[in-house]
Amino acid sequence: MQINKVASKSPNLTKKTVDPSLFLKYGRRIQNLGLTRYLSPYSRSYHVGSIVLSVVTGAYIVLYADFGQDNHCFVPIRNWYHRKTTEFWSLSDKEKQELSEQGKL
Repeated sequence: MQINKVASKSPNLTKKTVDPSLFLKYGRRIQNLGLTRYLSPYSRSYHVGSIVLSVVTGAYIVLYADFGQDNHCFVPIRNWYHRKTTEFWSLSDKEKQELSEQGKL
């Protein structure tokens, strides 16, 4: 093929519909930039997954990891978090009274 004679380092054609002269022209530009390694189609998913995994791991360490009985820098955050979750999952006195009046408690 003529493509291999013109540019020995040019990548192989992926589609037959590409004009060979344009392919070589832009292929050389990419090689000059140092971008010869093409990204995987899943690279964006890997990137998003790594960010999500990092955030979840960090939240677990801050809120649940066992650092022993001594006070550490995460104690105020944990106290606030546990107070908020307890408030969310429990009923206030007013709500308990309303439910007992309705006969649902």
